[in-house]
Amino acid sequence: MNALLNFLMNKFGQWNFIGFILGIICLSGLGYAIQAQLTNHFQKEKEQYLSTQADIIQTEIISSLEQKLNEYNSWSDHPIILEFAKSKKAQAKNQGADFPSIAEMNFIALLIDNGVLSNINYLNTYITSSTGELLWHAETSHYSSFSQHQSFEQKLALLGEYKSTYLLAKLKQQNPIRFLLLYPIFDEDVHVANFAVELNINTVFQNIVKLAKASTESDIYLYDHQLETYSISEHEFTPIDTFSQRPKIKTSFIDEETINTWRWSKAADFGIYLSQPISVMDESLKVIHLSMFIFVFFTFSVLFVLLLVLNKSQKQIRLNQKNILRQQNRLQHIQDLSLVAGIEVAHKNNKIIWHNGFEYLFNLVDKNIDRPKQLLNHLSNKQKIRYKKCFDKVKQTHTSAQLEIQTKSNDGKHFYFLIKMFNQAAENPIDASTIILISDITEQKLKQVAALKDEVDYRDLILQSAHDGIVGVDLSGQINLMNQASKAMLNYTEQQTKQLDFDTLVEISQDEFGLVRICILEKIIQDTLPINLTCWFKRANDERFTVDCRVSPIIKHGKLVGAVYLFKDISLIKQAEQERQALSEQLRHAQKMEAIGQLTGGIAHDFNNILASVLGYAELAQDCIELDRIDKVPDYLEQVTLSGERARDLIKQMMVFSRKESQQLQCIELTKLIDDSLAMIRPLLPSTINIELDLNANAQLKVDNVQFQQLIMNLSINARDAMAEKGTLHISTQMVINAEASCTSCHQEFSQTMVMIKIQDTGSGISKETIKKIFDPYFTTKDLGEGTGMGLSIVHGIVHQLGGHLVVESLENVGSSFQVYLPCVNSEEDSNSAAPLPQAQQLNLNDYQPNILIVDDETSIAELLADKLTLAGYKTVTTSDSVEALSIINDVNFDFDCIITDQTMPYITGLELAKAAIEVKPELPIILCTGYSDKIDEKTALSAGVFAYIHKPINFNLLKLKLNQAVSHH
Repeated sequence: MNALLNFLMNKFGQWNFIGFILGIICLSGLGYAIQAQLTNHFQKEKEQYLSTQADIIQTEIISSLEQKLNEYNSWSDHPIILEFAKSKKAQAKNQGADFPSIAEMNFIALLIDNGVLSNINYLNTYITSSTGELLWHAETSHYSSFSQHQSFEQKLALLGEYKSTYLLAKLKQQNPIRFLLLYPIFDEDVHVANFAVELNINTVFQNIVKLAKASTESDIYLYDHQLETYSISEHEFTPIDTFSQRPKIKTSFIDEETINTWRWSKAADFGIYLSQPISVMDESLKVIHLSMFIFVFFTFSVLFVLLLVLNKSQKQIRLNQKNILRQQNRLQHIQDLSLVAGIEVAHKNNKIIWHNGFEYLFNLVDKNIDRPKQLLNHLSNKQKIRYKKCFDKVKQTHTSAQLEIQTKSNDGKHFYFLIKMFNQAAENPIDASTIILISDITEQKLKQVAALKDEVDYRDLILQSAHDGIVGVDLSGQINLMNQASKAMLNYTEQQTKQLDFDTLVEISQDEFGLVRICILEKIIQDTLPINLTCWFKRANDERFTVDCRVSPIIKHGKLVGAVYLFKDISLIKQAEQERQALSEQLRHAQKMEAIGQLTGGIAHDFNNILASVLGYAELAQDCIELDRIDKVPDYLEQVTLSGERARDLIKQMMVFSRKESQQLQCIELTKLIDDSLAMIRPLLPSTINIELDLNANAQLKVDNVQFQQLIMNLSINARDAMAEKGTLHISTQMVINAEASCTSCHQEFSQTMVMIKIQDTGSGISKETIKKIFDPYFTTKDLGEGTGMGLSIVHGIVHQLGGHLVVESLENVGSSFQVYLPCVNSEEDSNSAAPLPQAQQLNLNDYQPNILIVDDETSIAELLADKLTLAGYKTVTTSDSVEALSIINDVNFDFDCIITDQTMPYITGLELAKAAIEVKPELPIILCTGYSDKIDEKTALSAGVFAYIHKPINFNLLKLKLNQAVSHH
């Protein structure tokens, strides 16, 4: 044992172990005291609980007896009972009354009728005198046991006071327990007799015991004045020995084996006694003892663990103390190596409480004096203010901060120092302080300045080497940066640009950007967002050139300080785009010319047929006139007219198709587009190729008429070549709802409601490998000189320009189909149908004949027009010389209502003649006629002041309408 104690004392330390032993002793005493207090408290709680149960049981018994007493209370006033009692009293006095009497029979009948005799608790019925002598009983009499009761006289006295009562029989001599219910009988306020009922209350007591047993494990006893008792159980009442002595003061006590409690009811003349074995309480106390043992054991374990932790903590503290000393030595060594000076300043009085290392600050302090304030004396007022603000910030916010300061040494050299401040918190805020570390960063600072200068030089080199122009301006537009590329593009010297507002050198296109001379710099200042735009810059010689420009804001410390222009000269790119667009237009026109070349043979054939018809019917008309058979002349002349109109329409279509114009999208009926296209492709196809139509789509397309004809013509020529001039060309149209397909040319999936135009042939077909290439420019399967390979490439461009797609299906030696899907437009949109011409005011030519000047270098045309207008009632003057016509116009006697002139004439064109006439007489209407002109169209003519523009061959009905409108207007 001694060896163990020595080991523990050495292991944990002598005082720690003694403290542990004293803690165990105190803890054990505390546990014992708590256990004793809990046991005493538990015993009192148990006694109180038994007392409460005794009160409840006694109250229940008395309540049950009162209830039974009340059941027969009203019988004392019943006439039959009064009569029977009086008869029994008279019988006892006279000893001569009849037995059984009528009154007795009525009394028994009353008991039977009211169920008294059949009650399971009923034992007997008595009639007594007012002084208690028995006069009559129904069953075997036990009345003597009641009359000998100690309180019997007191009960009789209560009856004389009009109070019914009850009485308990002697317990030890009676089984079951019997109570006698006593009711007084009065005759005119005279107490003449008593009515009594004897009851067995075992059942009532058993029910009460059941309830009591449910909440307590006690034995329950009933006792009277003589301390004679019964042990009450749920099924029976057992007599027990008489108590030797009933406590006089306390109502409960605890002995070695039981806990006991009494309740005596003076009014009821009986008592309740509860007794519970103390072993029941011991079972509950075992839980308390076990809990206290667990508490003591757990606390002992905690103390032991704390002892171990304390012992380990002490070792750790000693180790930490050694480490702190070691760290202090290391920090001192590090300070010596890093040349850092340190200061600690107390917050409460701003006094320096520690400083060290100022000998490392070289010449800033005296060699023999080590005082930190010498450093502050070298600082300027501005540096001191910065230092103070930094110190106050750390002191107030309890954070860290740093700043750089610059100062001079005694010999005039510049030094840079980095000052770092760290807040040192303390348990008492008054003791807080700030650690200030000062390190010399002069060498690093000089290196940074040199590196920054090298970086600036390198950036300037990159800036000056940039191919794009870079110009920096401040908020006023003053140029503060300009690289070599910008100088070369603008042809300004740097000195010249500094005298200019750079924004005035920028011109913005209104058509492209919707801006007119807007100041870009003002927009940057307002939005602080970059701007991308294409605009023109002006060089020093006022030459304009196109640039792609990006203007970005310059932000410094969260504020806008200027803007930078980054621009690139794209004049050559724009020029190349325009040239490429021109080449594309020329290529498309050349392809149309190629198609027209193929049209030549078929059109020549059709034109020869038209001329044969015109000449033939003209000769027939002459023959009829010579033979004086003029009845058929009108028919022959009508045929000549029809053939001429057919030739006119054919030439008009060729002229429209070959015209070099930009596309004009119009809403046109699909059926009309197909009909116009067929008129062009029919001459291209030999008569051995049959054309079948299946037009099921009633829709409008927004297309250019000439482009659509070129599209259909190229696909038809492609089909003709595939069929070797023999087969069937099937053209069909239909509406496709939510068409789902993949475009053969652009390979894009599409799904929408479109119009499908299907051109199908019965030719040789196309292989799968060839289908992949047919839309490539210049790809052709024909021999050299037979085709350019641009036909299907043009088809691809036209279809996708119109927002459509192409699907090609082909089987070799069976044929091919080209399905063109184009978006349709609503019928509510503008259509191609021309608006009806306005009705001209009807002139009365009998009163006035307008004078018309007709100018045409073809004399036959001029005379034809003159004859036509003369028949219509106009006066005409004709000339075939445009120079002569100009002389007529300039004549002072010039008096014409309208001029009809041809466009293409020697010396002076029709448009030039019209302009000269307008200068002389601005209100004079002029009608310009032309067969073909690549320099003028209807829009150009009308913009020049011409009243009307008419194509040749002239439609005389249209000419008359325009002439009527012109004369009415004039």
